[in-house]
Amino acid sequence: MTSEVVKIPVEESPEAEQVKEQRACTETIEELEQQIEKYKDRGLQAEGEVENARRWAERHAEEQLRAERERLLRSFLTLADNLEPALASKAEGDELRQGVEITHQGLLHLLACEGVTPLEGLLD
Repeated sequence: MTSEVVKIPVEESPEAEQVKEQRACTETIEELEQQIEKYKDRGLQAEGEVENARRWAERHAEEQLRAERERLLRSFLTLADNLEPALASKAEGDELRQGVEITHQGLLHLLACEGVTPLEGLLD
């Protein structure tokens, strides 16, 4: 009886197959970790962009509010200035003059509450 030795190539041995599978799994894990890092970076970038957009929107809203407030206060100033000639009239004791004076004082009070103060002697 002759005995034949069967040689199994190393790459086909069960241990070699396990090593191949482990390498493949390790490579897959590394690829997935790289993808995770890439998506983390993208997420952080997107988060930063959202934060920048939020800040821009807040600044824009504040600027719009400031501009509208200024526009409104300028309108009130014009109205108060337009009442002054009626107050300069010589008809004292007149009910119309009293109404104009009350309206003028109310406007000046409203403007003062908003931080607008008259410049005395500017038009003298």
